[in-house]
Amino acid sequence: MAWLGCIFDRIFLDPFFFKKERSNVIFYPFTRMWNGYELPPHREADVRSALRLQVVASIIVALWFAFIVSEMALGDSTQRWFDWLGLFLWFAFLTLVTIYSRFSLVRGLTSADPATRERERESPKNVHSDKH
Repeated sequence: MAWLGCIFDRIFLDPFFFKKERSNVIFYPFTRMWNGYELPPHREADVRSALRLQVVASIIVALWFAFIVSEMALGDSTQRWFDWLGLFLWFAFLTLVTIYSRFSLVRGLTSADPATRERERESPKNVHSDKH
C-alpha cells in the first residue's frame, strides 16, 4: 500500500512543493498562485503530514457536499431556500478554516520571493508610533 501513498502524494501534495538545486524546499500554501516560503528540512515532514490531512479532509467534505447537494436538488423540501443557505454557510465556514490552516502552516517561515523579503526587511518592526 506504500505505492498508493506515493501516488497520492504525487498527485495531491507535490504541486505545493518546489525544490531548487542545493537549497531548501519552497512551499506554496496555495500552489503557485501565492507567495512561496522556504521550508527548512526539519519542518518538511510536519508540513507534508498536515497538508496530507487537509487534502484528505477536503476530499471527504467535497464528496459529502456532492451527496447533500444531490439530495437537496432531488428532494421535496418546503424550506428549500433555508437548506441552501445553511449549506452555503457551512461551505463558507469550511473554506475559511482551510485558508486559516494553510496560513498556519507557513507561520515562522521566510518568504522565498526576494521582493517580499526586501519589503519585510525594510518595514518597521513596531507599527505603533508615539506621535499623536
